[in-house]
Amino acid sequence: MVTASSETSISLIWTKASGPIDHYRITFTPSSGISSEVTVPRDRTSYTLTDLEPGAEYIISITAERGRQQSLESTVDAFTGFRPISHLHFSHVTSSSVNITWSDPSPPADKLVLNYSPRDEEEEMMEVLLDATKRHAVLMGLQPATEYIVNLVAVHGTVTSEPIVGSITTGEIGNVGEGGSHSSL
Repeated sequence: MVTASSETSISLIWTKASGPIDHYRITFTPSSGISSEVTVPRDRTSYTLTDLEPGAEYIISITAERGRQQSLESTVDAFTGFRPISHLHFSHVTSSSVNITWSDPSPPADKLVLNYSPRDEEEEMMEVLLDATKRHAVLMGLQPATEYIVNLVAVHGTVTSEPIVGSITTGEIGNVGEGGSHSSL
């Protein structure tokens, strides 16, 4: 019944009613509890709900109606997505540390998960759980002159955002203040 979702929309599809009807009624209720409804012409079997809350669970019901008669409702739970974290910015790069900042996800996350490893040693992946209010982290104890792959995801309940991935190369030993190099993938 749900064919796609984004951070503010959910697309639906259903089977055409077998008898004559006037229209379909779609009722959708977010976890905040305020129901909305929309009437869809009888010749349609798909609809996209728009302007929804990001990262929210919705209970969606579809009924076919003719006059005052209604079919049994078909109900589904669906989720809108996150507006993911959109930028990783690396600064204060030394031979053994780097400062990372990022943008807020929407809605605010329950927690953030930061993973990093040397590009050639992904089995050495380190994971750091961060408080959802954090907008920066400092990675320390890094290897000099090494490219690291860094990814960050926001977790909201059971929903995880798409990761934002970047890379950073630490400076050489002895080059204090060396900027290193960085890029977002």
